[in-house]
Amino acid sequence: MYLRTRLLLAALFAAILGLLGVATPAPSQARPDYGNLKRAPCPHCPKIKPPYLRPAVSFTAWMPAAFDQATEYGSGYGGPVKVGYGWDDGAITTVTGASPLRKTALAPTNNATFYLRVYVQRGVTYRTGGGTSNLWYPGCQTKIGGKVVDTRKPSPAPDRKIGEYATCTAYAHQAG
Repeated sequence: MYLRTRLLLAALFAAILGLLGVATPAPSQARPDYGNLKRAPCPHCPKIKPPYLRPAVSFTAWMPAAFDQATEYGSGYGGPVKVGYGWDDGAITTVTGASPLRKTALAPTNNATFYLRVYVQRGVTYRTGGGTSNLWYPGCQTKIGGKVVDTRKPSPAPDRKIGEYATCTAYAHQAG
């Protein structure tokens, strides 16, 4: 209680002196001030950013739920979709999921190229010149930092085989 009262009186006294214009001594510096010196950049340091600063590519792949024969336009999200994705190193990760399939992949380096394979698969049936087909290339879209860098609409693939693919790409250096 006594200490609190002393601190309160000292603060009140300092406030009164401040109002009267009497300068109080400034507290001493605990360590010297070196000004605005900054660490110089390292010219021989590698240009690879740490993992939390590397670009990430987000992608979406989808199959259409309906197809308008007159406009040749697939719309909506329907059915499962199978994709494969990877980077320059050639390793492909295959993923199957409900449409729309959304994932994010972290770039291994700052200048990597991202490949998204959308495989031909069965979907909505449509008429062709010689009958009907239900083979489709799914639609795909790649984004870096929320910015769309490549888009491919779903398209009929009556003369293709299951397992063939189309590609959406993104380049990690496109990240702002």
